[in-house]
Amino acid sequence: MRAAAFLDRLDPRLALGASFVFGVLIWRVDPLIVAVLAALLVLLAYSLGWNRRGGIGLKPFLLFVLLWSGIKFAFELWDGATISDAGMVAGVVAVRLAALLLLGLVLANGVSTRKVGLALSWALKPFAGKNAWQGALAFAIMLDMIPQTRRTLEQLKQAQQLRRVTLPVFKRLTVVPMALVRIMARSTWTRSVAIASRRLDRPEAWSGGLCWQSSDTAFLALFLVIVPVLAIY
Repeated sequence: MRAAAFLDRLDPRLALGASFVFGVLIWRVDPLIVAVLAALLVLLAYSLGWNRRGGIGLKPFLLFVLLWSGIKFAFELWDGATISDAGMVAGVVAVRLAALLLLGLVLANGVSTRKVGLALSWALKPFAGKNAWQGALAFAIMLDMIPQTRRTLEQLKQAQQLRRVTLPVFKRLTVVPMALVRIMARSTWTRSVAIASRRLDRPEAWSGGLCWQSSDTAFLALFLVIVPVLAIY
């Protein structure tokens, strides 16, 4: 819970910037360092709660990593690599993907969607000007839809179990996405009304509300020391 309190107090601009930099470094530094970083992110994500605010949980992450590392393994074999070399390359991809997804999970669970939107609006102002708030609103809606999509999928699964509906695998791959799209489409009106009622559909809602504290300065100094060290290795 201390980690959650720290991230909640941290300036969202700093959290967003650090996530972006670490996201780039994950694909540049040595795989061993990435593995250590992934282990630290696992501990941090666990302390924040895998399913906070109806998050997507751990299982989808594992499936995503296994899918793409498996594809990389197959392509390496196709190019003529040995099984051991292909497995090593696929393992490195799996570690990097896992670390990147864990970084996103920590950001989503540790910083509120509202604060992330404010930070993004601030970052987009030099490029988008007065329309920066629109990008922030769109990003906030996207983040909010991730847990809602997960909950909807769980409800569809429960409905199939309660009705004892057994479908072939390929049939399920078409029926479930279609049902998910229909349900999510019905929620667009409710979401639009909620945004309008909270006055989030105007620039004033996405400006201000950010306060730099002494703890942010300390974190920034530590960050500026760690990043060059990681970049060297």
